[in-house]
Amino acid sequence: MRRTKEEALLTRDSLVDSALELFIENGYSNVSLHQIAESIGATRGAFYWHFKSKEEILLAICEREAAFIESLMFDLFHIKELNPDKHLEYALIGVIHNYYENKRYRDFVELTWFKMEHLVNDKVNELKTRANEYFIQGCKKIITKGVKDGFFKKQDSPLLWAVHLATIVNGIYRLYFISNHYMSKDAALSICNQFLISIKS
Repeated sequence: MRRTKEEALLTRDSLVDSALELFIENGYSNVSLHQIAESIGATRGAFYWHFKSKEEILLAICEREAAFIESLMFDLFHIKELNPDKHLEYALIGVIHNYYENKRYRDFVELTWFKMEHLVNDKVNELKTRANEYFIQGCKKIITKGVKDGFFKKQDSPLLWAVHLATIVNGIYRLYFISNHYMSKDAALSICNQFLISIKS
């Protein structure tokens, strides 16, 4: 029985991985349930055992990556022993490293930004935007402490700076796909570093 459950989980994970690859290659609307099942040698019945629709497997992709990125950001933002300037640098470097080193997460970004003709439902949109809010609030908390402790300049709003950082990171993500010859990992890290230098007191 235990083996059956483990096999079922492996099949489900394989369907999610394969669906993501097919959506990236062909666009969400151009992929059928049959193609997803066939790509891992499963039947349509096996697909329906795990997912009732293509929208449901898309939601599974989004939920998996939202859980992953929120876990990553929790680890990056909840460090007590670093000074605010080093903490903000650590969090930014961590986010950029993940983007360039984690193909699965990059594929998720590509899918939801460039390979879907429309938002499938409000839940998918919520999962796509929740990470931005987590990032902004995490940066705001570090910057607020940094301003109070004298590490960052006092003349600007910590929230505005946090939104500025979110804009930089999202711009890096987008430019990576549109004009990636401009956006190497080193270039992305340099852009983040220039911002960090600009807000130090």
